[in-house]
Amino acid sequence: MPFVHLHTHSEYSLLDGHAKIDRLLDRAHELDMPALALTDHGVMFGAVEFYKAATKPDAKRTRVDRGPIKPIVGCEIYFTPESRAKRGVKPALYHLLLLAKNETGYRNLMRMVSSAGTDGFYYKPQVDEALLREHSEGLIATSACMSGVVSKSIEIGSPEEARRWAELYASIFPEGDFYLEIQHQGITTDNGVRQAEITAAIADLGREMGLPLVATNDIHYVQQSEAIAQDMLVCIQTGKVLDSTERMRFSSDQFFMKSAEEMAAALPEYPEALVATVEIAERCELELEFDRIILPVFEVPKGKSEDEHLREECLAGLRERYGDPLPPEVLERLDTELAVIAEKGLAAYFLIVAEFVGWAKEHGIGVGPGRGSAAGSIISYSLGITDLDPLENGLLFERFLNPERTEMPDIDIDFDDERRGDVIDHVREIYGDDRVAQVVTFSTMKARAAVRDAGRVLGYPFGVPDKVAKQIQEGPEATIAGSLKANTELRAEYEAGGDTTRILDAALALEGTVRGEGVHAAAVVICRDPLCEYTPTKFDTKGGAVITQYEGTVVADLGLLKMDFLGLRTLTVIAKAAEAVRDGLGIELDMSKIPMDDADTFALLQRADTDGVFQLESTGMKRVLRDLKPTCFADIVAVVALFRPGPMDSIPDFVARKHGRAQISYYDDRLKPILEETYGAIVYQEQAMRIAMTMGGFSAAKADKLRKGMGKKIMEIVDALEPEFMTGAAERGYDKRIAERVWADMRKFGEYAFNKSHAAAYAKVSYQTAYLKAHWPLHYMAAVLTSYTGRTDDIVRYIAACKRAGIQVLSPDVNSSGKHFTVVGDAIRFGLAGIRNVGEGMVDAVVAARRDGGPFASLHDFLARVDLVNTAINKKTVEALIKAGAFDTTGYTRRQLMGFLDEGLLEASVNRQRDEANGQESLFGDDDVDHGFTEHVPDPTGVEWDERMKLSFEKDMLGIYVSGHPLADIAELIESARSLSLGDQDSFRDGTSGWFAGIVASVDKRSTKQGQLMATFVLEDTDASMEAVLFPNVYDKVRDDVVVDAIVRLKAKIEVSDRGRKLIVLEVEPLVDGEFVAPPKVLTITASADALSNGTSAKLKAILEQYPGRDEIRVVVQGPEKARTLRMPEGVDASAAGLHAAIKALLGADAVREV
Repeated sequence: MPFVHLHTHSEYSLLDGHAKIDRLLDRAHELDMPALALTDHGVMFGAVEFYKAATKPDAKRTRVDRGPIKPIVGCEIYFTPESRAKRGVKPALYHLLLLAKNETGYRNLMRMVSSAGTDGFYYKPQVDEALLREHSEGLIATSACMSGVVSKSIEIGSPEEARRWAELYASIFPEGDFYLEIQHQGITTDNGVRQAEITAAIADLGREMGLPLVATNDIHYVQQSEAIAQDMLVCIQTGKVLDSTERMRFSSDQFFMKSAEEMAAALPEYPEALVATVEIAERCELELEFDRIILPVFEVPKGKSEDEHLREECLAGLRERYGDPLPPEVLERLDTELAVIAEKGLAAYFLIVAEFVGWAKEHGIGVGPGRGSAAGSIISYSLGITDLDPLENGLLFERFLNPERTEMPDIDIDFDDERRGDVIDHVREIYGDDRVAQVVTFSTMKARAAVRDAGRVLGYPFGVPDKVAKQIQEGPEATIAGSLKANTELRAEYEAGGDTTRILDAALALEGTVRGEGVHAAAVVICRDPLCEYTPTKFDTKGGAVITQYEGTVVADLGLLKMDFLGLRTLTVIAKAAEAVRDGLGIELDMSKIPMDDADTFALLQRADTDGVFQLESTGMKRVLRDLKPTCFADIVAVVALFRPGPMDSIPDFVARKHGRAQISYYDDRLKPILEETYGAIVYQEQAMRIAMTMGGFSAAKADKLRKGMGKKIMEIVDALEPEFMTGAAERGYDKRIAERVWADMRKFGEYAFNKSHAAAYAKVSYQTAYLKAHWPLHYMAAVLTSYTGRTDDIVRYIAACKRAGIQVLSPDVNSSGKHFTVVGDAIRFGLAGIRNVGEGMVDAVVAARRDGGPFASLHDFLARVDLVNTAINKKTVEALIKAGAFDTTGYTRRQLMGFLDEGLLEASVNRQRDEANGQESLFGDDDVDHGFTEHVPDPTGVEWDERMKLSFEKDMLGIYVSGHPLADIAELIESARSLSLGDQDSFRDGTSGWFAGIVASVDKRSTKQGQLMATFVLEDTDASMEAVLFPNVYDKVRDDVVVDAIVRLKAKIEVSDRGRKLIVLEVEPLVDGEFVAPPKVLTITASADALSNGTSAKLKAILEQYPGRDEIRVVVQGPEKARTLRMPEGVDASAAGLHAAIKALLGADAVREV
């Protein structure tokens, strides 16, 4: 008997469904089922992916060779008997299954799910009767599973309620489109009702009401054996462990994709319900349309077409760029590009982007000079979308768009990170809230995360799965299977059985499963019509913004305009630096018009003074800059393109070519214009394209095809084009051997060659930041520091960089600080908002009082003038200002100021201001009002906390040391004691060992599973800080040396993982009397009690006294029943020559051991 599964949950029923879409379809094929439905809980995340996988199977993703299977798109919605707008009480929700019969039903389903996921969302996406009636056309409904209201009513003994709900549903949908759903997984409900009893009652109800039955199995996993994996997902969702008795769980393992025979055996009394599944499947006919372009409508002047208006706008922009009349090559390039855009109907696309980019610039929002291949378009340049001349920089339009390209081109824009949201809000205002949304993204369980999740739900302490996870390879492509193959130690542990086997077997079942949803960091979709006509929408998980339910690739496949609005922190830095230069020096900067051959900028780059310079500040990049000594913008572009794994290996050759130490060859002089800027090396994809066009006679479109084949390593495309290239080269008179060499080099370097459009655009941002730092280093570094507010490690690093450059960073000051880091004279002043417990409202009040009345003379003056009544200023706030050093310029010590607070100065000041605000002042002054405030201001005493306490308080408030550093007096000793600086940790590689020196900032001790003590601590040097780990075998030896504020030198191995960087400590040397010394060793002497008798112990003591030192002596005395360990009060030099020999001569060869 044929059968179709109409109730199916995939992994997109998040942490509830385990089944992957391709595996569901593969299994349906194996079971010879003609169709399959997808009905995830409350959402349609996987609908289009399911449709495409069913209608056009991808052989790379399927496990079986299968043809198309009819996809039925549906959703198991959450139905509420109340209004979906009701709030305040957790709603009663019941399941209801909906299937799209046709396109009308599909669109209604999207509208309904969208409304439920936005205005109807409360605990769950809710659908009420009104919404169901509004969008019922084209849908088939079933009463769903045991959680449907019909089943629930029967379960609680209310058959009349079941009838009432069945009647309601039947009245909503056209006759024949509502079914009573029955299942059998052998369930007994919590109140003792068997599923079979409910099924029988539903069948009786159907006969009485003339409603058809349909059989389903509520699939949550593909195979019966995967029930345990699905149960683990539920545990992850609910935060429980598998062994917990009080948790949500499925009460059987029958929720898998059963065969038609298994379904018939499960429901033998209801053959008509099985037949109905095929009938429903036959009634469902849905065709989705792809590869079209649905652009929003852009309003153009009356009587003009979009193409005509675009041309006018381009010509106006080009005249501003190149002058009037326009050069012939500019017009020729414009006409070429406009022809392609007109043919593809993309004029509105460019006009839309130009509008919001122009709006952003008009409103002072930083916009990047370009990103990706869009910088190769002269139309983009003319409209101000990009700010890089494609002709001057040799950028190709065809790398961005050509006549053979079918998909929508990408124009991705970088905006000032702090104001990116303003641009999105503007787009919403222009096109409508219901037509603009951000895009959902899904996170999957990567190998390491799957191991940790599996270990937790299996009930293991964190350390057990964490140890296994650390043996898994790193990176997004890493897999458990690949790690078992590559890591022999892990494979041995796995094959030995035990905890590792159990954890990895569980993790293998979870690996790759969708774990959660989020909002794509940049993607925004702009639609011509309400979005729910093309994609369901919902609130994001934080409830703040409306997002699509289809991910970015699906949105693009449907033809919608999807763009990346990226937030780039560097643009915020540039904007703030330019603003500071304008406000402080009166210089108005237009960063798009700075000279690109500035001598000071190139001098800065040549000496690698690039801390804070975009893309050019890593240790490795500084080394390249010092070697290369760039002299033109093209050098910076090349460095940006080459400094990546793969092409990085060719940097020494590139440097040698520039400085004449290696021969420069252009293959043939006709290729010199293409390769000259990179000294004969093929660095960019555009160079490979232009060589193919010049030498091989390729069209631009064909050259782009070659570029794509090389870049994506699709060698069948590359190899197919080789004969044509050779023929074209011969026709153009190129030597065959040279042509073969060029092709071989392009084939070799093509996969590493970089997109020059992107490299050049980002190199321009690098140049702009270098230009600002070269000319206004104080203003620029203040902006850099401000951009890292709240990120202590980065602040420490950049303050250290400022000090190296001779720029002083001063403590915050109530008399000169603003909110953020600002330039004060020849120094940078810490901002008040960077102090712990100090809010921006407080800072505004301080600045306002200072502006109105001038500098504050004392704490008393400050508390008298700053508004304490209407601002959230309390004792903690003022304490924070004092401890951070914000009152140092008043002449009072921090200790004395804290004393004033302890005497009640703040409370008295608040009382006085409150009394004044209430008009409680005497006509003759304040004498009649006792608010406790005194006008007398004591003189400074000069008595301060000791330096260590002062700096400790300062660090508590600022997160860093500013006015001093505990290591300042021994900075030279620290420098000479280390081989690696923590300030260079971005370049640290996993497994590297070295010596480090610094102060212990914090220590956290904990026990291992075996009960041994270990510790983690933070080591801080003058440049940065880093977490370090002491495992028990090391910690036991050095526990007295690694304490807070201890200054130590340590040898450590660097561990770089997906959880960050750590130092695995191997040795520790404390600072003793101005030098780092190795910790005392332990000399262990073992002897029997008898051996130490008859004067032998006295002889041993005499030997030890001959070798005094600081190493510990332990004597293990072995008795008849047990051994005793004695610790000698004297010290010894355990490594002294002759000591070991003397002890062995006295007590035997095995008597002594040194650790």
